[in-house]
Amino acid sequence: MKQITALELNYLVKEFQFLINAKIDKIYQPDKKTFLLYFHVPNKGKYILKIILPSLIFLTEYKQIIEASGQYSMFLRKYLNNARLKSIKQLESERILEFLFEKKQKYYLIVELFSKGNLILCDKKRIIINPLEIQKWKDRTIRKGETYIYPKKEYNFFKISQLRLKQFLEKTNKDKLVTALATDLGLGGIYAEEICKIGNIDKNILPKEASSKKIINALKKLLDKKQVYSKEIDQLILTQPKPKTNYEKQLQKLKKILKKQESRINEINIKIKENKEKAELIYNNYKLINEILTEIKKARNKYSWQEIKAKLKGHKIIKDINEKESKIIIDI
Repeated sequence: MKQITALELNYLVKEFQFLINAKIDKIYQPDKKTFLLYFHVPNKGKYILKIILPSLIFLTEYKQIIEASGQYSMFLRKYLNNARLKSIKQLESERILEFLFEKKQKYYLIVELFSKGNLILCDKKRIIINPLEIQKWKDRTIRKGETYIYPKKEYNFFKISQLRLKQFLEKTNKDKLVTALATDLGLGGIYAEEICKIGNIDKNILPKEASSKKIINALKKLLDKKQVYSKEIDQLILTQPKPKTNYEKQLQKLKKILKKQESRINEINIKIKENKEKAELIYNNYKLINEILTEIKKARNKYSWQEIKAKLKGHKIIKDINEKESKIIIDI
């Protein structure tokens, strides 16, 4: 699944601004990592914001049949149902969105779209009321009662100055400009390539050899582009194979078991047929088989197995004797 970049998130935040002053009607959680927020926008109607952790957030036009809703959505409803959305913003150049809701009190719903992803509900002071998942990092902890702190990059490419960019280019240890812009600055591969293309800059040069002025100008042009991503993402998700429901998973599992059982039954039927044929042969040749066993038993009193085998070599009916397993192989 596509992983949203910080730059794409910036475009989406601009798109989402029409949701300001909308009320939340419903919140659903079709599975552990997917959330649907139903908004009612005054004079415009209903809109659905879909969150798929840790990858995507977008407006969707497609209503989803919900078999059951998860516990965290039930928790969110308690605080956010009928709450009015007051602001949406991206935290610097991180893949984090902060929604401010107001009901009787103010609440922050924070969406983290990196690593494992997370949803975090905080009070007006950003004290965590409850996260979707408790997560522990080297420099921060996401759990109830903690103050929400987000991981800040050293450089915010939305507000970086030419001087700071020059410092970044000299400091990075990457051996290619495009790699430094993509990873260390956090633009992602596609947009790092785009900046080099817009600025007519060799993407493979050492970062310290690049013109900070050209990069700044190219970055500004890229940020000024008006792009709407929700419809594209929505269509992309729609054309992907849909995850199986619990019923479909169970049905598939039962079909596999049934197929194995049918195969086993066929094997048993084949063995039954073979054993029946063997039993009929033994029954029809009982007198002959009994005589052979009687003669072998008498010979055993006088001769060794090696001598008996030597005497029976080339016998028309008795083909072999396995004394260790007490078997006599005959051809009837």
